[in-house]
Amino acid sequence: MMDFEKYKETTECKELLEKFKRKLKIRGFDICEESNVSLLDEIEDAIEAINNRRHFVPTNDRLFETQYKGKVLRLAICSYSKMGAEGELAHSENGVSRTYAGASEYPNDILEEIVPLGRIREL
Repeated sequence: MMDFEKYKETTECKELLEKFKRKLKIRGFDICEESNVSLLDEIEDAIEAINNRRHFVPTNDRLFETQYKGKVLRLAICSYSKMGAEGELAHSENGVSRTYAGASEYPNDILEEIVPLGRIREL
């Protein structure tokens, strides 16, 4: 079964990490001193959240379903951007207001886009 340690060695993971870095830089985050380990932790947590929501069990060659790669990035970015403000329900400073939907690490609107796998029951 594929686990994150194996996944980190794949080209897909390396590309995902580089895309995550690019998206963070575009959003104005200074990640010069950020280690790949901490960024990979965000990716791993996002994959775990998707798999849990989806009820997906990793296979020998897939840690998660490819169609959710974009959501992995979105969730990782959301989580990274909340560092230092976890659980914040409201904040206003210099004309900027922040309110997080619930105390969840990830926004519900993204989580709701993840469709759980159905099960077939025998009669």
